[in-house]
Amino acid sequence: MNVIEILSAQLGTTADKLWDILISQAYLSGATNLLVCVILIAMTAAIFLVLQYHQKKEDCDEDILYLFWALWTILAMIIFVMVCVMTESIVAAFVNPEYWALNKILGAIKY
Repeated sequence: MNVIEILSAQLGTTADKLWDILISQAYLSGATNLLVCVILIAMTAAIFLVLQYHQKKEDCDEDILYLFWALWTILAMIIFVMVCVMTESIVAAFVNPEYWALNKILGAIKY
């Protein structure tokens, strides 16, 4: 008996129905992850534009501005890594939802 059949028996449904639900969830998960990536990138760009605006002002404190640029750089690097990590899941969810579903099942089995 495979994992899908065992799980479907515990949930009181058929393996085909459970597999269809997982495939549908792949698209939803991919769309959610894509939206999160777009929001993170937009937020980083907005902060960049605000920093550029304040840098052009003559009455700003340069020490504080350098601190904010350093913080923005760290934030941008963290967001870049997060987007790179999420890209695999997004592509798998849209291009090959069967792989995404299988990956989720295998991930659940490990833990």
